[in-house]
Amino acid sequence: MPPVNNPREADLQGVERRLAAGEPTVVQFNDRTYTAALLGRIDGLCARFGALLHVRFYGHHRSTFDCRTLEQIPSVANLGVDSLLHADRVEALGELTCLVELRIGIYDLQDEKILRFPNLQTLRSLTFGETKTRAIDLSFLAAFQALEELRLNGHTRNLGVLGGLFALETLALNSIGRDARLDFLSEMAGLRRLTLLLGGRSSIADVHAERLTDLEVLRVQGLTELGNLARFPSLASFAVEDQRRVTRLTFSPPDSGIESLRIGNCRSLSEIVGLEALSRLRQLRIAMSAIDPDVLLASPLPPNLRTFAIHTGSERENRRIRAILDARGYVES
Repeated sequence: MPPVNNPREADLQGVERRLAAGEPTVVQFNDRTYTAALLGRIDGLCARFGALLHVRFYGHHRSTFDCRTLEQIPSVANLGVDSLLHADRVEALGELTCLVELRIGIYDLQDEKILRFPNLQTLRSLTFGETKTRAIDLSFLAAFQALEELRLNGHTRNLGVLGGLFALETLALNSIGRDARLDFLSEMAGLRRLTLLLGGRSSIADVHAERLTDLEVLRVQGLTELGNLARFPSLASFAVEDQRRVTRLTFSPPDSGIESLRIGNCRSLSEIVGLEALSRLRQLRIAMSAIDPDVLLASPLPPNLRTFAIHTGSERENRRIRAILDARGYVES
C-alpha cells in the first residue's frame, strides 16, 4: 500500500484500520505539517503496533528538520529520518528507547559519532544513507549484536567491525570504494544475503561467505573478476547486472545449490562455465549479454530448468528465441 503523506488527524483512522489488519504502514512528512496533537496520536499508534508502523521525516526543503520533533513520538519503533539535506539536534535520536528499525539519511550530517548512543545497540535493522563527508565512524557498530539487516551507502571508516556482527543476515554495501577491504565478510557466520552496488573494484574473488544464499553484484565499476562461484557453497540465488567487463561466470565443482541465475546488461559476458551441471537451477534469465543464444540452446542445459528467458537488443530476435524456448516447454516467468 502507498504511504500516507502529511496526514491530518482524520487520516489516522484509516492508518489505524490498516495496522489493526496487520498491514505494514508508512506515515511520512516532508514538511512541518505536524502538530503536537497529531504526533501524540501517532505515538499512541506506535505504542500499540510497534514496528508495523514506519514513521518517516524527509524532504523539509523549506526548512531544516529539528530532531527534537522526535521527542513527541517516544514510542516509535520504526523510524526514518532520511532524504534530508540538513537536520538539527540529532542527539535526540539517543532518547528513543523503543527503536528496532532506523533509517538515517542526512547529507550534511556533522556528527561523525552519531552511532554512539546506547539505545541504538538493540536495533535489528539499520540503513545509513550517503553523507557529504562519508566520515561516519562505524566502530560503534561492534556493539550492535542484535543487528540483522544493515545497508550502508559510501561509509567505510572502520568497516571491518562488521565481521563481528554474528547475527547479521542481510548486508547491502552501496558505493564502497575500491580501497575498502571486504575480507571481513568471511568472518560473518550468519550472513545470508549480500548486495554489492556501485562503488568500484576490479575483483571480488577474495570475498568468501560460507552460508550466503543470495548474492547480487550490480553496477560495480571496473569489475572484471568474479572468481569461482563454488566458493559460496550455500548460494541459491545469484544476480549480476551492468558489469560490462565481466567475460564469464564459473561454477565448479559441477554441482551446486544455485536455483536462480540472473544476468543483465553484461555485454562482454560470453560464457557460463559449468552451467549444464547446475542440477538445482530452475530459473535462468539472460538479457543483453555476449552469450550466443543458438550456441547456448544447442548445449546441454540443467535438468530442472523451468523458467528460461533470453533477451537481446532485437525484438525480432527475442520473438524467435522465445518461440524455441516455448516449444521446449520453458516458461518466461
